Amino acid sequence: VPPGGVSTTAPKVVQVVHLSPAAAALMKDIQPHVVALQHGKAPTERVLAAKALAGGRHGSDDAVKTMIFQAAQHDSAAFVRAFCIDELSKLGYSDPAYLAYLHKACDDASADVKTAAKDALAKMTPKK
Repeated sequence: VPPGGVSTTAPKVVQVVHLSPAAAALMKDIQPHVVALQHGKAPTERVLAAKALAGGRHGSDDAVKTMIFQAAQHDSAAFVRAFCIDELSKLGYSDPAYLAYLHKACDDASADVKTAAKDALAKMTPKK
């Protein structure tokens, strides 16, 4: 505060978000798994987190699928990316961005990611 006691900076605005009881329960339930998926040191820790999210009671929630999709795109370990693709395939995830990603992932440097992407696309393509 400058001399004279009057601050010339604007006060910080804090936005308060009110969640529905269902959304609050979702966030409470998945928070530990989300942290592990995004920040787990070992790839196996991140895979277990993805498995818990996909297989848990909130696995069908779009927010959960989106978090797993983010890991499928950006995880540093190909094993984790491939696992996330498999889990999303089991969940029937069909977001257009995910479908575009699967086509791109068919050319991934990792054989595991390529196989997972091709398998996921095959499951999503109607048989004639």
